Amino acid sequence: MSTASLSTARDRFKPPPLDGSLTIPEIYAWHAEFNPEYPVFVFPETDGAVTVHTYSDVIAAATRGAHYIADCANIGIGTSYQGTRPVVVLAASVSPMQHAS
Repeated sequence: MSTASLSTARDRFKPPPLDGSLTIPEIYAWHAEFNPEYPVFVFPETDGAVTVHTYSDVIAAATRGAHYIADCANIGIGTSYQGTRPVVVLAASVSPMQHAS
């Protein structure tokens, strides 16, 4: 994605409602619908190229990861829990420039 394309994407960004009406997963789903090509992560490569990950890319990867973890932990995604909800901890070794919190 060129610098001009990044500028165009910024001009078309549509912010989600921030009035508390959406949960965090709903905000991600909102971005997937309204800002799918908006750049979330932009990484310069050593050869001068730029790697861009859009909301569409990031949300698809996060969803795959969530389903994988849920399957491994035998937790149903979207399941209503009575009482204590399961707790899942994910520990990973990552480069500080390649993760977001």
